Amino acid sequence: MLVQECSYRNTPPQGLPADYYLWPGEKRCANRPDGTSSCAPAEPKMLIDPAKIESFNGDLSLPNYQSLPSAEDNLKQLLIEANQRRQIFWDDRVFSAIRSEIELNDRQDLHIVFGTSHVTDGQIEFFNSFLEKTAGITHLALEYDVSSQALMDTMFLTGWQKFQLGSGGVISDHENDARDRTLWLAYDNCFNTVFANPPRASVDEIKKFLPDGYWYSAKEIFAVERVSQRLDPEKREVVVWEWGADHTHRFPFYIRNKMPEARTVTIIVNGGSYTDGYAFDRVVKQLGWLDKLFVLKLDGYQYDYVLHIPTEGRVKPDGPAPEEGLAISRLVAIPTKKQPARPLMGISTFVSLAVMINYYLNN
Repeated sequence: MLVQECSYRNTPPQGLPADYYLWPGEKRCANRPDGTSSCAPAEPKMLIDPAKIESFNGDLSLPNYQSLPSAEDNLKQLLIEANQRRQIFWDDRVFSAIRSEIELNDRQDLHIVFGTSHVTDGQIEFFNSFLEKTAGITHLALEYDVSSQALMDTMFLTGWQKFQLGSGGVISDHENDARDRTLWLAYDNCFNTVFANPPRASVDEIKKFLPDGYWYSAKEIFAVERVSQRLDPEKREVVVWEWGADHTHRFPFYIRNKMPEARTVTIIVNGGSYTDGYAFDRVVKQLGWLDKLFVLKLDGYQYDYVLHIPTEGRVKPDGPAPEEGLAISRLVAIPTKKQPARPLMGISTFVSLAVMINYYLNN
């Protein structure tokens, strides 16, 4: 149901752009070369120099959390004992367990990070159910590839065009429909929605010469900077993130750096389909929990919650091999100066890097 009052859809002060209230902090209200007007501040610049990423990360305190065990016997024992201690919540109690994080401190900004698989049916459906059943959310931060934040803002302000992302290639039609529904829920509930993923062309370019840990950092730093531009420093904000699972354990590191007073809760989403390459899936199958909805609350681990979605008989045909020893998702290290030196760049890579640096210095 469309909310009756939506603060960012209020009429702006006379003569100012329609998106005036979407940018409650820093504003740069001006007419654009394409004939539109906006109050959007300058887009954050991506860190694309490996040395600068290392330097940026090296000045921060790295998290020191336990990892979920990848040995099946140890993981099974952890789950059994957690269930006995009532650290596992089942069925509808899953929603209330996660919602309780919003109610824990009603003055502190909160970031809830859902780490999902981009190619698994059922996970975004749960995410949408959470949005429908949860009060107090102010913002969404989505890892969607869109052509323009400004264009999407116009849709959220006016509702003039149907929200439809179109085919995502590897994403199933069913899951893509669920992602479209996320946007409608955002519109109906007046969530200030940030498409925090950097431009796809920029990401594709930096992936050519940066290892995973580096270009992950480049994306994540950009995303946190972008989201912070949409937050009101005078109000309590609750931001719900939906990003790829590999980013889940990394975001608290960057959110804490940019917004040290905020609290971050991470939720790694499992299930929707069975993946034999993950020890968590194999153990859940042994326990007879594959088709149950539950959430495991953790303390001192790289995730605050592990959320399992019923698989409903679906099996993911691709994925890691069991011998890779993964508990539930890849843990991509955050690069710092203390890590071993990177392989030397070839001439073509060096030229590509120089072109990208020149572009960002002059734009």
